[in-house]
Amino acid sequence: MIQVICIPDDPKRIEQLELKLVEYKRRLADYASRQHRHCLDVICKIFVLERLLQSGAANRNYLRALFLKEHGSIDETSFNNAFGCMEDYCTTGGKNIMGGTGL
Repeated sequence: MIQVICIPDDPKRIEQLELKLVEYKRRLADYASRQHRHCLDVICKIFVLERLLQSGAANRNYLRALFLKEHGSIDETSFNNAFGCMEDYCTTGGKNIMGGTGL
């Protein structure tokens, strides 16, 4: 399991990730209005992606601890899925992700 994600040195990929963050925020607003069961997944993806874009890298253990501190609890499956998605987006452009809207 990858522990650290680094943002790619590719302006186009960074732009794709920034647009993905906008998409996730819209999705969360839509899900929240319907109390959708996928809210946790999207919350974790937003959390990981925001920090990745802010700092250029994301450490799984550090972000997990920060998420716990900020939210009081964590859904491990959702968090691990979010981290894995961001890792795949950064390294392959999302080639290994099944479903979803991709980059």
